[in-house]
Amino acid sequence: MLVIDASAALYLLASEDGLGPLADLALTAPALMWSEVTSVLNEMRWRGELSLSLADAMFERLLASPIDRHADDELYAEAREIARRLGWPKTYDAEYVALARKLDVRLVTRDERIRRGAGRLVTVVGPDEVLSPVHSTGSEEGGRVLAARRSTSMSKLVAAEIEKLVGEGESYQRAKAVARAHMSKGFHLGGGPPPDRDAIHDR
Repeated sequence: MLVIDASAALYLLASEDGLGPLADLALTAPALMWSEVTSVLNEMRWRGELSLSLADAMFERLLASPIDRHADDELYAEAREIARRLGWPKTYDAEYVALARKLDVRLVTRDERIRRGAGRLVTVVGPDEVLSPVHSTGSEEGGRVLAARRSTSMSKLVAAEIEKLVGEGESYQRAKAVARAHMSKGFHLGGGPPPDRDAIHDR
């Protein structure tokens, strides 16, 4: 069994396979995960960063994903304690950690902030670490590692969107982690050093 967070879910939903390759591992998540992923997809579509067809496809994959949904008072109470312990002002990320602790299973995420903090409390892994070699290096759309290395259109869309969404709400923190992972080499935005004063005044 694995607990999966929104950043890992978004990463996998960009493939036609969705979360299917992890089905045999018995996925579970707090109810929060569905709200977070749905919100990210909807606003990216609204802003024109995702086509309607792709946003709809990812949403349908989410709904069809073999994930058990957890929501109970005990989970929320534990998330509060974990957030306090880790110094997190909000409890959203802590819900994933709390569920992984409760079930004594690994947490799958692409969020480096969660890795750094929650690594003290649970075992944290990335989606590529639990995917089989066939799925992680297969077809262009289905191969997650290959897709990340090639900076696919989906990763570019997410990266561009996150640049606009910095500081606009906690719902995008996990998408931000996805974008940062894909942007490890950065994007060349053109331009160069500014001209000196003599060049400006044509002396």
